[in-house]
Amino acid sequence: TAFSSSAFAQSTQPWAVEVELGAIATSGNTETTSLNAKLDAKQHLEKFNNEYILTALYKKDDVTQDDGSKVSEKTAEKFFASAKSAYQLSTENKSYLFGFVSHTHDQFGAYRDYSTVALGYGDWLYSTDTFRWFAEAGPGYFRGEKVIEPDVVGDPLIFETQSGALLRLATEIEWNLSATAVFKQTLSVETGSDNTRSQSETSLAAAINHTMQMKVALAIANDSKVDEDKEPTDITTSITLVYKF
Repeated sequence: TAFSSSAFAQSTQPWAVEVELGAIATSGNTETTSLNAKLDAKQHLEKFNNEYILTALYKKDDVTQDDGSKVSEKTAEKFFASAKSAYQLSTENKSYLFGFVSHTHDQFGAYRDYSTVALGYGDWLYSTDTFRWFAEAGPGYFRGEKVIEPDVVGDPLIFETQSGALLRLATEIEWNLSATAVFKQTLSVETGSDNTRSQSETSLAAAINHTMQMKVALAIANDSKVDEDKEPTDITTSITLVYKF
């Protein structure tokens, strides 16, 4: 996700950084290698709260060929980067103006590259010591390279460039279930004339110690208009270690 409850969080430290890492490797009858990583850096200033996110997903699997043989091939390679700056409008830090930019490169996705920029307004709908919920909305612009599979197998892929105005909607719920467990739900929808991109992540994190957590997450990404040979929805289930400093 590209937004965070840091827009309201109070902190005596100017920076709060989380690093996530998950990896799987198997050998024998099935050869599989997967790696997913995330860096989430939040910067708290007097009037601004900034957030920078980098994520990476890599996977390599045994793939059965037409002749029945198996070859180890790369099956996923995805990178995402975003930056968001929120300017606080009130002394309570509840309402804010934001600027947001993001870029996704997906080697096997329905869109090879997808970039967005948006400006808008956000506000906290509900906030207590254990439960926080905010929402934001604003206009923006996107540019994407849609992947079109060739008619002849083996021919190079065709890329259709799309661009135009969009409306970005985003929300997040963070619920401290206990002193050591946090439930989080994030959702963003970027809708334009050519495509609507929706991204959701549902996660539960449990503290191992004061700096490390174990996190289980379900991420769903959907594009409304894709080539007929591409799936519109990608679902990723992950278990990662989160280090906070």
